[in-house]
Amino acid sequence: MLSINTINSGIQEKEKYYTEDESLETESEQEQSEYYTEAETQSETRKLTQAVWHGKGAENQGLEGNVKKEDFKEVFYGFKPGSQERIRGKKPNPEDQERLAEDLTFSAPKSVSMALHLGDDLRLFDAHTESVKEVLDEVEQRYATTRIQRNGERQVVNTDNLTIALIPHHTSRDGDMQMHTHAVIMNGTQGLDGVWRALHNDAMSLQGWLGNLLD
Repeated sequence: MLSINTINSGIQEKEKYYTEDESLETESEQEQSEYYTEAETQSETRKLTQAVWHGKGAENQGLEGNVKKEDFKEVFYGFKPGSQERIRGKKPNPEDQERLAEDLTFSAPKSVSMALHLGDDLRLFDAHTESVKEVLDEVEQRYATTRIQRNGERQVVNTDNLTIALIPHHTSRDGDMQMHTHAVIMNGTQGLDGVWRALHNDAMSLQGWLGNLLD
């Protein structure tokens, strides 16, 4: 199942839901992970709860692997990590509401969630995550677009790159077993001319059918 929601600025509680998520790696956790050798891997439990980057837009910004909290916040609010360069246009008025991201939430059937948590079959989490990534690759190819000025007209063009943070959750807001992944697609994409612009989200926001690809 798939639900699609636009994340706008100005609602502090909603912003913190994403920027303070426990799946985002803090500095202390980063230092701990760097302590281990390349031959050692993170625990299965950590893998179940760790946000990771996905998409060509993330690659273009040097973002890969575990999502660090500070990197997430910078991109979420429209800046390349460690830079003042915007990944979307500058707001004319700093006080205006801004579209921050799109949240495509992919939920597994309850039977799958129960098999994962009661049966301890971690292969189900891997299969769910891979399915989500395959759908997002389709989204990136079809619906990663922006608007540019061409021949005096505003045109929608495909960019084929998105910056996505995959945030895994395992319970619903009511506390029931529900494996689901928040695919937070940042509002920003790089055009063929190398310029970063706001993501044109009209087509993407209407594609609820993509959730059927997980079944």
